[in-house]
Amino acid sequence: MGYHEYWLTLGTDHEIYTDGSKINNQVRAAYVHYYNGTETGSCLIRLGNQNTDFMDEVMAVSKANDYYVDKNIRNSKVITDSRSTLLAIE
Repeated sequence: MGYHEYWLTLGTDHEIYTDGSKINNQVRAAYVHYYNGTETGSCLIRLGNQNTDFMDEVMAVSKANDYYVDKNIRNSKVITDSRSTLLAIE
């Protein structure tokens, strides 16, 4: 599946890529922030084994949102491959 882009504001140099995974009952969520093509921040979050793949995708987008609010980034785009997450926050 290709990436679905959730645009917070068009015309930005900030991109935050998110992903979540559940492999062998280990659940993780992550994001990486790029500014003008250079990685400037990232985070890997370990979730409880009972969490679902959907929950880890939502957590990744949520933590990316917290990141750009904390960093006072006004114009950014969050890029995810989770269509269900985008539909849930729509």
